[in-house]
Amino acid sequence: MSQLEAMESIEEKIRAVLKPGELSEILTKASDGLASLKRAESQLAISEMAVRDEPAVSISLSYDAARKSVAAVLEAFGLRVHERAGSHSSFVKVASIDVFNQEIWCDLEWMKTLRNQSQYGDSTMTELTARQAEEALLAARRMVADVRRILALLAVT
Repeated sequence: MSQLEAMESIEEKIRAVLKPGELSEILTKASDGLASLKRAESQLAISEMAVRDEPAVSISLSYDAARKSVAAVLEAFGLRVHERAGSHSSFVKVASIDVFNQEIWCDLEWMKTLRNQSQYGDSTMTELTARQAEEALLAARRMVADVRRILALLAVT
């Protein structure tokens, strides 16, 4: 399969998992995805610093880095997820297509749940732990690395 065929196949799969209105087209070039990925990697470094003292912050940063790495793939295709309530589920859907390593991405929904708990939970909920933050950080690192692999596959490096 040529690079062009691979890109067309991936874009078809992205569009197939999302409903109309979940995606917007944007003017971008393929290398913009790599720039977004670098920003996601920076968030991981900040997340690591917060693991012990602020696990909820660390989890949010790790989840956001993973989510932004999915956005980096979309950017490589001139696409982005809509910006309204429910958009986070769109990133989970995109990460379910077969170009993503599903063994790595199986924790994205869990991370989203933890992030929502930290963002929208109340005082009756169990506090998030440093252990959860460490696990989320490790998972996010693997996800970001997987996106780097995908972008390399698309020759966006």
